[in-house]
Amino acid sequence: MSIQKIARKSNPFLVRYRGADGKRASAVFATRSEAEAFERAQKKERAMPAELQVSAADRADFARLKSFCDGANISLAEALAFLRSNYAAHAPTIALKDAVSRYLDECERRALRPRTVEFYSAHIDAFCEWAAAAGIADAGAVSAEHAKQFLSAAKCPAQAKSALRAFWAFLVRAKFADQNVFAAAKIAAKMRDRENVAVLSVEAMRANLAALRPEFRPLYALMAFAGIRPEELLATPAPARKKEYLQAADIDFERRRITIRAAVAKTRVGRVIYGLPDNIWSWLEPIKKWRAIVPAKLKMLRAVGSRTTTTNAFDQWRTAKRALPHKIPHDALRHTFCSCAYHVLGVEHAVEVAGHDYNVFKRRYKGLIDKDEALKYFSILPA
Repeated sequence: MSIQKIARKSNPFLVRYRGADGKRASAVFATRSEAEAFERAQKKERAMPAELQVSAADRADFARLKSFCDGANISLAEALAFLRSNYAAHAPTIALKDAVSRYLDECERRALRPRTVEFYSAHIDAFCEWAAAAGIADAGAVSAEHAKQFLSAAKCPAQAKSALRAFWAFLVRAKFADQNVFAAAKIAAKMRDRENVAVLSVEAMRANLAALRPEFRPLYALMAFAGIRPEELLATPAPARKKEYLQAADIDFERRRITIRAAVAKTRVGRVIYGLPDNIWSWLEPIKKWRAIVPAKLKMLRAVGSRTTTTNAFDQWRTAKRALPHKIPHDALRHTFCSCAYHVLGVEHAVEVAGHDYNVFKRRYKGLIDKDEALKYFSILPA
């Protein structure tokens, strides 16, 4: 099942799917939202409970099992009862601490992003502490009720469930658990006000750019006027971080395109940014001479009043950012770009430029900045 954008004025979104009879079918819609709603309804209708979903290999094993039961003149229900009664005595188990070690090794083999591994590790460690206090040492001893109790006490239940669901999926694949106890765990809904993401005003943006060291203005512009993530632009000192970052060669001034390679992208999915407002190209002009996002030779104090110096661009950027007249909260430059691009570029194109999720983009950025302010924002030029 997939959504495709086709070349037609009316109903340009095409959804391909399989009907109830198993035959291929398609439907067209006027907006992507309608297409996605239809796709979700189709998936929900066809999806079986997680515990009943089987692969092609599982179906082959089931066919052999059924053939054996038919030959022995016993029903599948009787065979299932026998397996359940004898499973506890033979089920493999593993200590939680050993399971965590194996899971982190698998994450390393799969080359997951360091931030993703840190996210998993933090929530898994919190669960292991909780399990130790509850007297649970083996992964196989964790029940659905245990999962429910832990999530009810977790600070961020949704995030904890996400991390532990992935961990338990690994345990099920490795045959150390018979079911994913966190996949089916329910989280009690809590009504709370959702805070808007932080954005900067046009006046604050102008003041920051005027006060910023010239060496960092193209870098600032790539975040503020193209929505590129900081981790896609600069290497951090931590050795665990990825090695690929945006290069000057990725910026095509002639065609006015910026290529975010898959190795550079946070999501590991490459994208080509085009159709950006004109003002960004004025800010990026120094890159032609430098042949780099920031000049190769930089030297400045690591902190105000300190005698130690650093040539690391990330350290210098962090120091320069803290000295600006208007504070930049986490990801505020990208959030400001997305909020303004919502009006100026249109939702469809803005989502492609930002490499964002369509529904999350609409929910998060709609209404934070009005259209007049957005037009002024993309009119900010170098002095």
